Amino acid sequence: MYRILIADDSNYMRETLRDILQGAGHEIIAEAINGPNAVEIYKALLPDIVMLDMTMPGESGLETLEKIIRINDGAVVIMLAAVGKPEKVLEALNAGARGYVTKPFDESSILNAIEKAASTTST
Repeated sequence: MYRILIADDSNYMRETLRDILQGAGHEIIAEAINGPNAVEIYKALLPDIVMLDMTMPGESGLETLEKIIRINDGAVVIMLAAVGKPEKVLEALNAGARGYVTKPFDESSILNAIEKAASTTST
């Protein structure tokens, strides 16, 4: 199972993701409420996977993704995107994200995205 950082400004989304991921046996090592917080936590804890919201106040998910990729170009980051933003998802994938899930999501879409993204690593 994976050590996961959840980064989303919505308490409800963090709680939902936490329940899904812990229910599947993953360890939530930290939660971030904004981009800069996520980057600091990533540097300190080096999680296996980051679940990163595309739209957060201040620094966008894309800006946060780029900073995480600069720290570790092998980082496994899965973007959480609102329905109707396909151009932003493509931009994130081109910037290094390993996958994405559109909101609202269900348990299977989250777990499938994690397995698919994790299988692309060279570990």
